[in-house]
Amino acid sequence: MLITTTGDVQGRNIKEYLSVISGEVIMGTNIFRDLFATFGILLAVGLAPMKKS
Repeated sequence: MLITTTGDVQGRNIKEYLSVISGEVIMGTNIFRDLFATFGILLAVGLAPMKKS
């Protein structure tokens, strides 16, 4: 059995469609800190070649 959330699977025939399945996601309390840290890292990596000039 292969369970997927897409409408089709390449190379496979779909024999049966089941009902909609729901799920829950618990996001961390530090999501904004992590998000800004990621942007800071990307910005630093992007500016590194400019500093060498």
